[in-house]
Amino acid sequence: MGPEPHSLTGSKPATESKPTMKSKLATRSKPTMRSNPTTPWGDRDPRREVEAARSAVGTRTSVISILINVLLGLIKIVLGAALGSVALIADAFHSLSDAGSSAIVLLGFRAAARPPDPEHPFGHGRAEHIATSFLAALLLAAAFEFIKTSIGKLAAPEPIHPSYWMLGILVLTIGVKEWLAIYTARQSKAIASDALAADAWHHRTDSITTGLVILGLLGSRFGLYWLDPALGIGVGAMVGFLGYALLRKSLSALLGEAPSAEEIAAIHERAMTVDGVLDVHDIIVHRYGIRQWISLHVEVPGEISACDLHDIADSVERHLSDGGRSGVIVHADPVRKDHPQRAAVMAALEAATGADPRISAFQDVRLFDCPGSLLGVSVDVRVRPGLAERDERAIHTLLVSAIARAVPGARVVVDIGQDMTPRS
Repeated sequence: MGPEPHSLTGSKPATESKPTMKSKLATRSKPTMRSNPTTPWGDRDPRREVEAARSAVGTRTSVISILINVLLGLIKIVLGAALGSVALIADAFHSLSDAGSSAIVLLGFRAAARPPDPEHPFGHGRAEHIATSFLAALLLAAAFEFIKTSIGKLAAPEPIHPSYWMLGILVLTIGVKEWLAIYTARQSKAIASDALAADAWHHRTDSITTGLVILGLLGSRFGLYWLDPALGIGVGAMVGFLGYALLRKSLSALLGEAPSAEEIAAIHERAMTVDGVLDVHDIIVHRYGIRQWISLHVEVPGEISACDLHDIADSVERHLSDGGRSGVIVHADPVRKDHPQRAAVMAALEAATGADPRISAFQDVRLFDCPGSLLGVSVDVRVRPGLAERDERAIHTLLVSAIARAVPGARVVVDIGQDMTPRS
């Protein structure tokens, strides 16, 4: 069993060099979420600078995408109407939906770049996810219409006789969309934007669907008239799947999805490098676009003064704030590791929790002397998510009995909560 928090599958990460805390509380200022451009970093606000840069990149990329997609969509509509190809017309609306999606992304970037206000103190970063949800709904509606029309055409296929110059134009549109997909994907990586990444996939799927349309048109020249509406169904299915994936991802972000196990581990390791931190647990990350708030519990020596405890909490906040880009809230848990009964209590907890698969970790073990020479013991226990209430009661009884056997007469408080730590 490693040091606290006592994960049954992990141990405390190794620390290298810990920074010392020599600055005074009186000379220290904590980063806060402000809309005023004058900030604790002088006349510049790193958060606002990053948001402005992201907005500029997102705006430029979206405008380029809108112009190109409108042009390609109009070309495909003209060719599709001339040929009577339902697959090509569906592909044209796919291109126009890409223009619409880029417009929604553009509006999302504009809204997300707005500074915090009294009604929205954490900013407007989630507007980007709302824009993506609207886009996904439009794609699902378009996919349904494409599939319905294609099924009707499949029941009564019509001959199509495209000329080779028309096919050549469609091949050129594939090249343009592939370039746009690569360009948008690069910009999405540069500013870490899910909305732009989704837009890049829109462009790529448009290239793929245009290739399928060309295949259907070629088949029609050889008498395979059913191939065009059949591929129209395939195009509709592809658009529908993309809409579903986008909607699921954007709704998950809006509902407040958990960070990855790697992100939690990185926060844990960085907090542990602060001098005076004995352990870290209960890490929570709330995201609002590129803004995020981190809350965590740190265990500190129980014998230190309130000023020293405040020093440690401030150091953790600065260490995790990433130059002011993240807000950090630290809850300090004083623990005494020199209590003469601590070894017996820890051994009892390790034996009881290690043999129970329902328990994932225990942490924040505190021992304190009560009036009348009695020992008080409190411990936080994390159990598997979704555990039944009767199981939680059984675990509570198990741990209280284990500690009471190790330290007879102790007053025991066991706080049980679900373990929401992401798993890798």
